[in-house]
Amino acid sequence: MKNNKILIASSLLVAAILSLLWQWYFDTGAQKLSVSTDKTEYNSDGVLKVAVRNNSRRSICFSSCYPYYLEKENSNFEPYSYNICQAPNLNQVCVEPNQSKFFEIALPPVEAGFHRLAIPACVGCKIKNNFREDKKFYSNGFVVK
Repeated sequence: MKNNKILIASSLLVAAILSLLWQWYFDTGAQKLSVSTDKTEYNSDGVLKVAVRNNSRRSICFSSCYPYYLEKENSNFEPYSYNICQAPNLNQVCVEPNQSKFFEIALPPVEAGFHRLAIPACVGCKIKNNFREDKKFYSNGFVVK
């Protein structure tokens, strides 16, 4: 009877440790997306060349409605206002583990100042499924003149 209690307690402890390791494995893997622009300074009519590198162990997908938000720094970063998306919000582009994607973004009319991109992402999702924001990733900062 005593051996059974020890065996059950040991099994529960091992299961708890494995569960924590499993959660840590996926949580830390989901944090590794780098977003960088080709320059740190742009004219107001400029084109940003953006590199997105997925260094995680899961696919990371982006919204068909709002794949990025442009944010301006005041006392903190604030997004510009965006219209409500009229189409279904799906996972449009996904970056697989250890892969990169490159995009060009024409700057819309924005105020001069320090900006960054905020990129909402769905971690571990599949293309064309409904988008859900699991995490938001940020680019380096850049100046718009």
